Amino acid sequence: MKPTDSVITYGNSILQHGPFNNRIYFITLAPEDLPAIIRYADDLAEKEGYTKIVGKVPLSSAEHFFHAGYVIEASRQIGNQPLQKLHS
Repeated sequence: MKPTDSVITYGNSILQHGPFNNRIYFITLAPEDLPAIIRYADDLAEKEGYTKIVGKVPLSSAEHFFHAGYVIEASRQIGNQPLQKLHS
């Protein structure tokens, strides 16, 4: 059987994570869950051995992620910025 990812909620946010993609993806990010959700995702990645955390983050929330060590992965639009953090 192939490994699968799970979709979970943290507060009002939705995340996908699991061994199939070996990462955490912020599907929906609720501003009221910041900054605690960042620590949650970092801890989950460490615990599960994921190598990447990624998601499209509104500019209004980006500073929280920058302070936690996230970087812009790629950007061609204004508004939601794809941010990532790599774990080794």
